[in-house]
Order: sequence, then C-alpha cells, then structure tokens
Amino acid sequence: MRPAGLEPATPGLGNRCPESVTGQPATTYDAGEKPLTDLLTYFSQKHPDLASVVEAWPGLADAVRARIVGIVEGAGLETGN
Repeated sequence: MRPAGLEPATPGLGNRCPESVTGQPATTYDAGEKPLTDLLTYFSQKHPDLASVVEAWPGLADAVRARIVGIVEGAGLETGN
C-alpha cells in the first residue's frame, strides 16, 4: 500500500465491481450507451427533423405516439438494415 497523500489511501480494488468485465455487451456496465449516443448524434446531424421528433417524444400523448408508429409501420419499409 502506498503512503497516504492528499487523497485518501485506497486498499486495493475493493470498491470495484466483483464481476469480471468482458467484451460482452450484456455483462458490461456501459452496454449500449455509447453506440446509442453515437447513433443519435449522427441522425440529429443528418436528419434534424428526426431529431426534433426524438426530442419531443417523451412529451407526446400516447395516441400521438401510436399514430407516428402506425405511419412508420404503414410505410412498408424494411427495418433493421
């Protein structure tokens, strides 16, 4: 253990998560946040109209959300590409 300075001494990694960290997104703590942030940033720059829909989404009434989803689904576009 190193001598204490201005910061408190830490007795090892006792404050770390006991689980091992892997490359598996399901077991890491930052699973999905970074890719989602990158994706939203990309779409907000390329499609400002979509960004305004995403920004407004939490305040929209359920009926309005359902209509928007219905319009998108009714467009018959392939998803997941």
